[in-house]
Amino acid sequence: MTTKTIVTALLVLITLLIPLSLYSQSQDFEMNGTVLVKYNGSAARVTIPSGVTAIGNNAFINKGNLTSITIPSSVTSIGSYAFQRCSSLTSITIPSSVISIGVSAFIGCTSLTSITIPSSVISIGGSAFADCTSLASITIPASVTSIGGGAFDGTAWLDSQPDGLVYVGKVLYTYKGTMPTNTVINNIRADTVAIAGGAFFQCTSLTSITIPSGITSIESGVFSECRSLTSITIPSSVTSIGDYAFRACTSLTSITIPLGVTSVGVNAFADCRSLTSITIPSSVTSIGAAAFSGCTSLTSVTIPSSVTSMEHAFHPNVRIIDSLLSGTTWRGSDSEGIMVLMFNRPNYTMTFKGSTYSGRYTLSGSIVTLYFGFGEEGSSGTLAGNTLTLEDSGGDKIRLTKQ
Repeated sequence: MTTKTIVTALLVLITLLIPLSLYSQSQDFEMNGTVLVKYNGSAARVTIPSGVTAIGNNAFINKGNLTSITIPSSVTSIGSYAFQRCSSLTSITIPSSVISIGVSAFIGCTSLTSITIPSSVISIGGSAFADCTSLASITIPASVTSIGGGAFDGTAWLDSQPDGLVYVGKVLYTYKGTMPTNTVINNIRADTVAIAGGAFFQCTSLTSITIPSGITSIESGVFSECRSLTSITIPSSVTSIGDYAFRACTSLTSITIPLGVTSVGVNAFADCRSLTSITIPSSVTSIGAAAFSGCTSLTSVTIPSSVTSMEHAFHPNVRIIDSLLSGTTWRGSDSEGIMVLMFNRPNYTMTFKGSTYSGRYTLSGSIVTLYFGFGEEGSSGTLAGNTLTLEDSGGDKIRLTKQ
C-alpha cells in the first residue's frame, strides 16, 4: 500500500468520524426566495448559504446548542427575534452588507461577549441585545442613527457604565442611576446623532432638556412618563416624532414642533393633561392615531393643509381649526348625479341633483360632519388625503375628490 493511499484512507476515516451534527446541511434551511425563513437543523456550527438577503424573524430562535454562525455578505437585514435565546453563541461577525438589525434579534444570547456593528448598519431594534448578560464590549459606528428602547439592557457593558448620561457610539443611550430632583439637561454631546428609544422613560425628576442640533428623530417613548418635564427644545433638524415620544408628560404646558417635522407618531403626546398650546407646522403630513388623546387642557388646534393623514388624533373636546377643508372644493358622483361640495369655515355649500344645500360643518380628527340649516345632523364622512367619503342617514355613500 502506497503512502498516498494510506493518507487518503485516513482522511476518509477522519471525515466519517466527525459528527455531522456539528455542521449545517443545505436541507436544514427553509427559504422563501432569498429570505431565510427558518433553520430546522440542530448543528452547532452553521454557515448560511450565499445569496440569502435576509434572515427572517425567529429564524434561529431557541437554538441553544448553536455556537457559531457564518453570515454571507449578501445579507442586508437580520429580522426580529432571529437569534433569540441562542444561549451558546459566543461570537458573531455581522457583515458590512447589513443595514438593519431587528427587534430582540439577539435577546438572551447569554454567552455572547462582544459585538462589532459594521458601518453599513443604520438601525438597531429595541431589545436587540437585551439580556446578553456576558456582553461586555460593544462597538457602534456613527452610521447608526436609530436605536430602539432597551437594546443593550441587561448586559455587562451597561453594568460597567458610570451613572449619568450613557452613550454607545454617538447615540445617547440612556440615563443611568437615580436622577436628582429638578434635573435640567443641557449638556448632551454636540456630536450626538441620535437618542435611543425610551432613553428617559419615567425620568420623573427631569424638568427641562435641550436636544442638540443634528438629531433627526425623536424616537419611540424617549420622554414617555417624564411627569415633571415642563420645557423641551426641539431643534430644526428633527423630521419625525415617534410613537409615545412624550406620552403622559403631565407637566408639559406647550410645545413647538419645528418646521421640518413631517410626521407625529401614534400616542406621541397622549395624556399630556397640562398641554394648552401646540403649534403644528406646514411641513407635517401625518398625525398618528390618538397623538393628542387625553390632552384635556387643549381646547383648539390649527391643522395645516399639508396634513393628509390624521385618524382620531385629538381628544373629543378639542376644536379643530382646519385648513384641510376650509377654502376647498370637492367633487364626486353616484348613480343619482354629480355632487359638488364647497367648504368655507364654518359653513359648507352643496349642490346635488339640481338642489343647493348649506349649513355649518365640523372636523374632528378625520371625521367630517355636515349640519342642515337648523342644526340637524345631515351627512358624516371620513377624510383621507384628497378623498372624502360621505355617508347619509340611509347608509348610502359617495366618494368625493379634492379639486
